[in-house]
Amino acid sequence: MGLKLKSSQWIVDAKNRIVMAEGRMELLEAILRTGSINQAAKAMRMSYKSAWSKVKSTETHMKTKIVHSDKSQGTRLTRAGETLLSRYRQMKQRCVAADDAIFEAIFGKGQEGSDPAVAGVPAGRRTPPIISFVGHSGSGKTTFIEKLIPLLVETGMKVAVIKHDVHGFEMDKPGKDTWRHKKAGAAATMISSPQRIGLVMDADYDHQPHELAAMFGFADLILTEGFKREAYPKLEVFRPEATGDPVPLCRDDPQLLAIVSDSDPAGKTPRFRLDDVRGVADFLIQYLGFSER
Repeated sequence: MGLKLKSSQWIVDAKNRIVMAEGRMELLEAILRTGSINQAAKAMRMSYKSAWSKVKSTETHMKTKIVHSDKSQGTRLTRAGETLLSRYRQMKQRCVAADDAIFEAIFGKGQEGSDPAVAGVPAGRRTPPIISFVGHSGSGKTTFIEKLIPLLVETGMKVAVIKHDVHGFEMDKPGKDTWRHKKAGAAATMISSPQRIGLVMDADYDHQPHELAAMFGFADLILTEGFKREAYPKLEVFRPEATGDPVPLCRDDPQLLAIVSDSDPAGKTPRFRLDDVRGVADFLIQYLGFSER
């Protein structure tokens, strides 16, 4: 069908005045990235006065400072500003996933000329937040995620992982029953035991994480390896000494939350050393608001 839903989330007060919306999210992200409200305003193609006006309006509604500026420290988000930005991002991500599921249920599956829905995904199922780990090939994404998962799981969080492989793959072993069924022409095969469930199914296009996420309604968080070009919050594993790449892959991506690297690439993006897996875990727990549960 080639159609998709474009949704926007506005937080308003009792008089329908904007408190927080996508434009203000982008403005706060630009302030965080540049350390300057003047540079942030230029990046947003708005006047300095208009940028400050939007910040002050939100501060008035929230009854707290979200941006601090002085000559010695420059411009930065306050703790309240960082919390507001984090919560809005999380809310927006979940709203978009829910809206997409509703759109797919109404305009997708069963409609003439539509794109196929993801098989076996009930409409409206809760979809967890998605965090992507990206980086140049050979940077160590898999190894880092492997170390990170136990630290997230020990908090009681249920974590699912989606790995993106643009080259295709074979997961089933030749000669096994499910492999034989698949080779015989089945569109999908599943094997179930008391310990685990395995599914292999055909796909006729490259599914996005939010389309796959509904399969993991039991999870609290989905980590993806890859999907570097998609608009999801992401962390980049950067190891120029291993890959030979001089600059981070996503250094100009507004969705880049942090860089995991022993090198120190220029920029305002927070950086964690490769051995600071605990620091990354704590950062994600705070970013997603799980520490407040």
